[in-house]
Amino acid sequence: MIRQVEHLRIIDDDLWQKVKDRQGAIRKEITPAAVQDGGLRPERARRQTYLLSGLKKCRCCGASYTLINKTRYGRFAVRNVATAICTNRITIRHDAVEQRVLAGLRERLLHPAVLRTFVEEYRMALNAAQADTRAKRAKAELELAKVEKKIAGLVSAVEGGMYHPSMKEKR
Repeated sequence: MIRQVEHLRIIDDDLWQKVKDRQGAIRKEITPAAVQDGGLRPERARRQTYLLSGLKKCRCCGASYTLINKTRYGRFAVRNVATAICTNRITIRHDAVEQRVLAGLRERLLHPAVLRTFVEEYRMALNAAQADTRAKRAKAELELAKVEKKIAGLVSAVEGGMYHPSMKEKR
């Protein structure tokens, strides 16, 4: 027996329905018919498991490296297609590849010259954004001063007894 307990809900009905509608739309895009029409492919609907999935290529022929077992990358075609053009049978542990790539990125991206260039570019972009913000603020402050001056004039006119219904029409 299932009973709905409204006060224990974590997500409200509107959000739940929006999510279900989006899931349905995605499901429609990933059908075999949609794939034939150039839509999304079902195998691309899930996220990659490993950091470099889909990015490794064979140096000899350019074909993709894939996991051939739980721990090693290798060329799938060499092992499973009898008439493979490339005979590269080298395999490598996926954790070793990831460590090498990350170490290389760390070494190159954290080089002092690269960091200096990044900091300079960042400062220039930040200064440009701040200058734009300062200009917008100055313009807004001028407009605010004009409006406050008009309000002060109207208040003093009303206080002085100069109010007339025709003043409403000037808006």
